[in-house]
Amino acid sequence: MKTPKGRSKVIPARRGARPETENSGSFSKAAESLAEIGRGFYARGWVLGTSGNFSVVISRKPLRLAITSTGLDKGALSAKQFLEIDETANVVRGEGRPSAEALLHLAIVRNVEGGAVLHTHSVWSTVLSGTHARHGGIALEGYEMLKGLAAVETHKHREWLPILENSRDVVELADRVTSTLRETPGIHGFLLQAHGLYTKLGRSQAPREDSGVSDGSSGAIRRRTECVRAGRHGQEQIAMALLRIPDEQRSLFEHDEVRDYLAGIGIEYERWETPANLPEDASAEQVLSTYAPQLEECKRRGGYVTADVIDVNRDTPGLDAMLAKFNIEHTHDEDEVRYIISGRGLFHIHPPQGPVVAIEVKAGDLIRVPRGTLHWFDLCGDRRIRAIRLFQDKSGWTPHYTGSGVDRSYKPVCWGPRYIPPQIPAK
Repeated sequence: MKTPKGRSKVIPARRGARPETENSGSFSKAAESLAEIGRGFYARGWVLGTSGNFSVVISRKPLRLAITSTGLDKGALSAKQFLEIDETANVVRGEGRPSAEALLHLAIVRNVEGGAVLHTHSVWSTVLSGTHARHGGIALEGYEMLKGLAAVETHKHREWLPILENSRDVVELADRVTSTLRETPGIHGFLLQAHGLYTKLGRSQAPREDSGVSDGSSGAIRRRTECVRAGRHGQEQIAMALLRIPDEQRSLFEHDEVRDYLAGIGIEYERWETPANLPEDASAEQVLSTYAPQLEECKRRGGYVTADVIDVNRDTPGLDAMLAKFNIEHTHDEDEVRYIISGRGLFHIHPPQGPVVAIEVKAGDLIRVPRGTLHWFDLCGDRRIRAIRLFQDKSGWTPHYTGSGVDRSYKPVCWGPRYIPPQIPAK
C-alpha cells in the first residue's frame, strides 16, 4: 500500500534515535514471541513470502508498538527484525521501516482493548474476502473452532467478520477501520477485500514484562483463521436473515424459524438462489432479466405490475434525507416488497400484538411487508444496499407517519451499533 501525497505517512527509521530503556524488556520479549508466531504462521501457509505483519502493544502511555519491519521473509523472521514505533508510526527503535499498514495496527489498538494485532494472508481468507464482499462480511456459526475466540463458550455463537474494501490510500483505509471497530465493537477481526485477515488478541493475551505471547494465544489465532476457511462450507448461513426480538433478548437464525415467526405476524419471507452468472456490477436491466421468472411469479401472486432496482451506498447524494423518510415508524398504502441483491438493511416491524421485531436482511432474502403494517427501515453500518422493488402503484409507497416515537426505543443494530438519528422529514 502507498500513502498519497499531502497525507499523513509512515516515517522511516530515525537514525540515532535513543532507545526507550523503560520498554527494553517488553520490546525484546514481544519481538521474540511475535517472531516465533510469524515463523509458525509461515509454516502453516497463513503468510506467504513477505506478506503479513504483526504487532503488539508494549506501552499505552505513551503508545508504543513492536511491529515487523517491511519486506521480510516470515519463514525466517527473527526478533532483530522488529521495530518500535510511536503513535504516529515513527520508528524509535530498530533498523528499517514498517509497512504503511502500520497505520491500521495503530487504528486497531486505539479503538479496542487489544494487546496484539496479527495480519495474515492465507489463501482462503483472501479468496473469501473477495467472493463475499457483496455481503459486507462473513457470518460464521456452528463451528467447534469458534470456542477458540475470546469470551466464546459455545459453537452456537455467531461471529461476524466485516469485509472492508481495500485501498492504496492507507490513511483513508485507517479511518474506515476506525469506523468499523466503533460500529461493531464485539468483533474479533475483519477482512480486507481480496487481501487478508486482521485479528487482535486481548490485553490478557498480549506480551507483558514477565511473559510472552503464549502457545494458547497462537492457537486462538490459528482457530480464527480456520474459522474463516470453514466459512466456504457455510454459504447458506452467510447470507441468511437474522431475526431479533429485542424486548425478549432473543434471536433466531435458522431459515425455517425465521420464516415461520415472520409468517405469524403477517410478514412473508423467503430465500432466492443467487444466479452464479450474475456479475456484481450487473446493470438494472440485467438484474431484472435474470430474475424475470421469480418476479413474474411474485407479480402473479401479489398483483404487482412493475419492478425496478434501487442501488444505494454511502456516496449516494441526499442519502441522509432519504433515510430520514423511512427510519421512523410509518405505514404504506401498498405492500413493501424487497429482494436483496447485495448489502444489508434492517426492518423493524411493530405488530398489533406482540413485541417489536428486527429483521436484518442480506443478499438472497425476499421480504414482503403488507400495506398498513407499522414498521421502519435503516441501513446497516456500511450504508450499502442493492435491491429489487415490486409495486402495484408507486404512489402507494408514500410513508404515513404515526408519530408514536416507538422507533426511538430501538437502536438500529446490525451486528454492532450504527446510529442514524431519526428525523421528522420537512413537510
